Amino acid sequence: MYNRIIQFNDFKIFRNEKEVVILDIENGKLVKVDERTLKVIQNNNLSKEELFQKSKKYFNEEEFNSLVNAMENAGFLKYVDSKNESSIETYTKENIVGITLMLVQGCNLACSYCFGDEGSYCDSGKMSKETAFKAIDYLFEHSDADKVLITFFGGEPLLAVDLMKEIISYCKTKDKNVGYSMTTNGTLLNDEVNKLIVENKISTIISIDGDKEKNDKNRYHKDGTGSYDQTVKNTKELRKEYGLTSRATLTPGNLDMVNTFNHLNGLGFKNIPMTPANNLTSDAEFVEYINSEIELIEYAKEFIHSNNCSKVRKMTFIYSALLSLHRGVYRQFGCGAGIRDVAIDIHGDIYPCHRFVSYKETCLGNVYDTYQENEEKKLKALNVLEQDVVVKPKDRFICMGTVLGKVQGMPDL
Repeated sequence: MYNRIIQFNDFKIFRNEKEVVILDIENGKLVKVDERTLKVIQNNNLSKEELFQKSKKYFNEEEFNSLVNAMENAGFLKYVDSKNESSIETYTKENIVGITLMLVQGCNLACSYCFGDEGSYCDSGKMSKETAFKAIDYLFEHSDADKVLITFFGGEPLLAVDLMKEIISYCKTKDKNVGYSMTTNGTLLNDEVNKLIVENKISTIISIDGDKEKNDKNRYHKDGTGSYDQTVKNTKELRKEYGLTSRATLTPGNLDMVNTFNHLNGLGFKNIPMTPANNLTSDAEFVEYINSEIELIEYAKEFIHSNNCSKVRKMTFIYSALLSLHRGVYRQFGCGAGIRDVAIDIHGDIYPCHRFVSYKETCLGNVYDTYQENEEKKLKALNVLEQDVVVKPKDRFICMGTVLGKVQGMPDL
């Protein structure tokens, strides 16, 4: 029997002449602490008795117990059974709430920065109806959640719109509340697809990088013609009547977040997240990106000070961060990759998220496998992730979540 040990959440320390504040990275809380408490929480992976022995010069036993209980109630620490218990054991506890279906590993565009090899992920093709239904069954069998989310992804998912319809119809035969989302380049939207989106309340993200010049520099068809005009034309009705989210990928020459935001806001998108392209952004350019992000924050502050928060709500990463800080949202992990969410490719292979598709060493199983076969594959894949051998350093610019941030110990930037 192992002695249970205390593990504190990862945190960052901020101090000035008057006070010390820590940012609890795992739940987003900012907490004022005194120097005594700071010395305690800098001793990790000790039993409670061992921690007290290191802390008794600062706290008597009653004070120490009160402090530990308060931190446990706040979600800042947890007890584990041994110093060797790792995130692998946490990963194997299943309560999936969402899956990303790679309906099509292929695309009608040829964007310069595509991390998925023009959407093929080095293995082009379409998902069969049988595999799609197996994936849905896998989700339902591995989820206790009242509501689950299915994300249609690719490649370009609208190249398989008939399969989308069959998946939605299949889900309606199940006793489960299902939500849907989709990421698309928007060039294949038409009246039929618009009706499908509206009737089934599919939360839709449109990939568009800003104005025509900036967008068409990197987002173009296979013949080299830009996609901007077609995307803007085809999304007009949904932008006006339904509400769409845009997603801008920022690249060298297109790192001005304020101007990009203003253009996409002018088009009427309801949410406007922006992310740097991982395979076009060098370390020096990432610094430029950070400076642009700071400019957007300052821009947001102007609206906050003038009590005009409608635009700030559209600045997704800023608004989310403000909400998390205000509410003290508890997050055990940076994201749900491999824990609460998985991606399933055209063959039924299961991955922590869509960014791992085609990295076979990270495959967690297959929807056609037995439970035991999936468990064996999962443990093997998660050992690979723990050993920090899979993900290239460039991906630290994109993934701030569980797999890269928590398991792989993403370095500070």
